[in-house]
Amino acid sequence: MKKTIVVLIAVMTITAMTVGLSACRLNIGLGDKTEEKTEQKQEEQKETKDPVQDVLKAVVPPEDFELAGEYQDETSQRASMTITPEGEDHYQVEISWGDSASETTVWTFEGDFDYAGGMLSYKKGRKVIDSFSESEGEKEKVLYKDGTGALLYYEEGLHWQDDKEDAGKDCHFVKTGDLDNVVIEDEQ
Repeated sequence: MKKTIVVLIAVMTITAMTVGLSACRLNIGLGDKTEEKTEQKQEEQKETKDPVQDVLKAVVPPEDFELAGEYQDETSQRASMTITPEGEDHYQVEISWGDSASETTVWTFEGDFDYAGGMLSYKKGRKVIDSFSESEGEKEKVLYKDGTGALLYYEEGLHWQDDKEDAGKDCHFVKTGDLDNVVIEDEQ
């Protein structure tokens, strides 16, 4: 019985990954087999990307908009985002993508949200792969610490503009809940 359940979960996970990856196009390194292809792809994206056009997509959020909270990508329904306040208009962001039952790709960054412009810009973004195995326990592999980009408010949700890999392309994060028991740290 347990083997049947494990096999069913594995099949469901693989099916969800296939559907989710094509829906949200999160670039987590599954498609490129060499660094050369990855570098070539990044160069092509830089040449065709118009950052001014992306910035224009951001709109001023409503006065009662609260950025902090839990978000879900409504396109893939596999990427989630948590935004935690760390002071006045300063936020910590964590975006998670479940690669499999034992592996998750996580991006973290922080920045100030400009309510008048509807945008949070960041530098020094971090991408890691968290994995777990019974033999090795929990492991974290840091892929980079120099990510840049922005979260743009539009259509009652957030678009993640990832300058490093364009990982957020086609994702539309909608708020699914507020944070409970959040403590805002004041610098004194």
